Amino acid sequence: MEKTEISVLPELSMFFSTLHSQSGEGRSALLPCLFVAQELYGYIPEFVVNEISSDLKIPTAEIDKVIEFYPLFHKVPVQKTILHVCNDPSCKMAGADTVFKMIRSGIGESSPYTEGVEIEKAPCLGLCAHNPSLHIQGELLRIPIADRTNNLLVPSSKHTHTNIMGKNRLITTNCGTGKTCTLMEYWKHDGYQALKNALAMDPAAVIEEIKVSSLVGRGGEAFLTGIKWEKAVIGDQKTRFLVCNACETDPLTFKDRVLMEDDPHRILEGMIIAAYAIQSHRGFIVINGEYELAFQILSQAIIDSREAGLLGRNIMGSGFDFDIELRKQGGRYCSGEEIALLESIEGKCAIPRGKPPFPTSKGLFNKPTVINNVETLCNIPVIFKMGAMNYRKIGTDTAKGTVLVCLAGDIKKPGLVEIPYGTTLREIINDFGKGPDNENRFFTALVGGIAGGFIRESDLDIEISLDMATKNKLSLGSGSIVLFNEKRDLLKNLTRIARFFLTETCGKCSSCVNGIEQQVILINKARSGTITTRDCSKFNQICQEMDRSSDCRMGQFATNSFRSAMEEFPSLFVAKK
Repeated sequence: MEKTEISVLPELSMFFSTLHSQSGEGRSALLPCLFVAQELYGYIPEFVVNEISSDLKIPTAEIDKVIEFYPLFHKVPVQKTILHVCNDPSCKMAGADTVFKMIRSGIGESSPYTEGVEIEKAPCLGLCAHNPSLHIQGELLRIPIADRTNNLLVPSSKHTHTNIMGKNRLITTNCGTGKTCTLMEYWKHDGYQALKNALAMDPAAVIEEIKVSSLVGRGGEAFLTGIKWEKAVIGDQKTRFLVCNACETDPLTFKDRVLMEDDPHRILEGMIIAAYAIQSHRGFIVINGEYELAFQILSQAIIDSREAGLLGRNIMGSGFDFDIELRKQGGRYCSGEEIALLESIEGKCAIPRGKPPFPTSKGLFNKPTVINNVETLCNIPVIFKMGAMNYRKIGTDTAKGTVLVCLAGDIKKPGLVEIPYGTTLREIINDFGKGPDNENRFFTALVGGIAGGFIRESDLDIEISLDMATKNKLSLGSGSIVLFNEKRDLLKNLTRIARFFLTETCGKCSSCVNGIEQQVILINKARSGTITTRDCSKFNQICQEMDRSSDCRMGQFATNSFRSAMEEFPSLFVAKK
């Protein structure tokens, strides 16, 4: 039993009353309450769970289940400061394991900076262009590290400076300066002019303009944004919600983090226009819980926008009311799936459920809901400033506008690239990334995130397009390209990917769990040289079952990189004589 003399802090009681006045739905307040409790106490004590249970009318068993599901919550006391060392494949390639061991051994030494410090591995910190990297949770700081190992624990609030490259830069014009674009700076560069233009139009005309632009979602599924908005307003349901998916749980992607940290008002402007189009009066931004700097920056941007009359009641004197609530996500890869995202807002475990119904008909709180990701929303102000027809001139016949690509791995100039659709992989890697690093030759690249596909050097002239999947069995997916040079052990990196999915599966679909477990076994067999043709054939059958029966994209794509490697590099998957 825990000591009962620890009392509920006044700050938590005040938070309860404030949250009820803002949110209304009791269960929906659960995750914000848990985050606040953890920030106040350093963990979530049993007596706080009981207090939350009583206040929100949720059984303690259900609260415990939620706490156990999300890896960012702790039910037992932890050290004052937690170092999260990035554990994604890109950071591991850059020596994250060595950094982890060096810091862990250093924590055992006497130092004013290591007292009360605990070190953990994190799936991804969104700093793939600054690898290896770490997150200092106790000080709410994030410090990318290269060759430095001294003074790692000395606090520093330096804003991450990511290389921003590209041509026809439309949504990254305010990014890459090493600082956040404030409301005043954004306003000076015609910020919120697009909102003013949209508010002068009928909501239906706003939707039509997006349809004319042919903007597709940049979250991976590439669904037409205007059609999605239109579906949400069909019917007589007047209560609608807008959700910005800022979870960015793919461990090889960091584009949303850059946009949030560098240009938050572009995201807010896009959200307000989208809300006006579908006549939603309440929106949510759900952000990766590891993105503390981005959370603080967006929080301030929302406050500034409210004070300027750009959020809240009667926006810009238009009579339209809309406000945004910022939420932290508790971790897990599957939390970024759109249905799982809604489950987390409702205070539940972020476990995907089957579709239909789709969110545009029955989404958040069973109401029509539009879910757009950060990059998609950043394109909205561009379209309303330059016009849909001008926007359509950028890109290809089938894919309009620009797209963001995260460059990482064995490349000379990692960073974020904004390019028009139709740009080749060779241009992205060689012209902007300056080619493979050091003297080692290009071996392969993983395109489309951790669930993407591998390419050979002969594939570098493939163009980034929406029909890459049908033409080349390749997709841009979450928007990343990770290079591997000739000295890399591809099977070792596939092991890291497989273990990531094994850790991150929600466990709901047995076919998904079984398939991922078999993937780990098969890779281990390939590494030991004991793999057989029968093993590969059996695994292909398991993958087909995963495709058929999984409720979300994770089950359908968790084995993509492995299957791609088997196809591109079959010599790695034969028994050693």
